[in-house]
Amino acid sequence: VLLPSSTSSPTEEWVFHQHNHKRAMSLDGEWEVQHLSLPWGWFCKDAGAINIVKAVVPAECFRYESNPDNSPESVEWIWHSENENKTKAKHNRPWFSETNAAENGHHDGMSNSPEAAAGRTAIAERCRNEVHIAEDSTPSTCGAMCGRDQYNGYALYPERFFVNITSHIEWYLSRGVDITVVLPMRDHSISMKEKLKDDCLMDARAEKDNEMALAIKKEAYKKYGKHGSLLKSGDKERVIAVSYEGLLGLKEVYLFDLYHQLGINSTYSPAFIDDNAKYVTSQSQSNFWKQRFMGHRRGHEKKHPERGHEERHPERGM
Repeated sequence: VLLPSSTSSPTEEWVFHQHNHKRAMSLDGEWEVQHLSLPWGWFCKDAGAINIVKAVVPAECFRYESNPDNSPESVEWIWHSENENKTKAKHNRPWFSETNAAENGHHDGMSNSPEAAAGRTAIAERCRNEVHIAEDSTPSTCGAMCGRDQYNGYALYPERFFVNITSHIEWYLSRGVDITVVLPMRDHSISMKEKLKDDCLMDARAEKDNEMALAIKKEAYKKYGKHGSLLKSGDKERVIAVSYEGLLGLKEVYLFDLYHQLGINSTYSPAFIDDNAKYVTSQSQSNFWKQRFMGHRRGHEKKHPERGHEERHPERGM
C-alpha cells in the first residue's frame, strides 16, 4: 500500500524500518509503503475463526489485543521465542535478532518502566488527535477494536486476521490520504506450496485462507480498480494488480510502468530473484512436460473406422 500524505512525487531515498518489516518511508516522511499480509499474524488453527478488520492503522497506533503494553514487534518476538525453535524463527524472520530485541524492548518486563509508559501515553494522544482513533468511536473508525482507558488511541488487533482492502482504502481516504493498493498476483499452486511450507501446515485451513484472500482482492479490484464501480469520473484507480511472474519476466519494463502508474519518479531497479524456483521440483517439471506431451499426442490421434479409430488433425480442422 502506498500512502502519500501530499501530492509530491517520491524521488528521494527511502528508509526501510529495520525493526518494523511492514513499512518503509521517504526521508521527509511524506510517503509510506505499508505491507499488508492476508492473513496477518500467526496461530494457524484448523478450527480458528477468520477475523476480518476494517483497516490496518499506522504502525504507531497498532497493538495486539493479547498484549497492548508492548509494540507489535515485541509481541511477535515473545511469541516466536516461546513457541518455536529460535533458530528457525530467526531464519524465517531475519529482521529479528537478540541485539535488535534488546535495543527495542522485545522482552517481557521492559515495557513497564515509567519512560515506556510515558512514551505510550504520548503516542496514544497523537493517535487520538491526528489519526482520530478514540474509545468512543466505532470499530470501523478505529480500524479494529478501539482501545479503552490507558489504551485509548490505539487500535487493538487479534493475533491472526484479514484486512478488508476495500474498507482499508476508504478508511485512509476519509483521513485525506491519497492511497493506492498494489495487489501482487502469483501462481496459485506455488502460492499454496509456499503457504504450506512457511505459514500454515494444514491443507484445508491454508486453502480456506487463500480463498478468503482472493475474495478480498476481487472485491477491492471490482470497486477501486481501473474501472471500479465506486470510482467517479476523473478518479484515479486505487487498486493496481501486478503479476509476480510478469514482473520476473519483463523486469524493468514492467517495474517502470508500475512506477508511472503510482506517480513515482525513479529509475531504481532491484535484483530480480525468482522465489518460485525453490517450489518447482524436478518431479513437478516432469509432470508438466508429461502433460504437455500427452496433450500433443491426443491432439494428433489417428482413428480409422475399420480399426475402431478415426483421424483427427486439429490444426487442419475436422
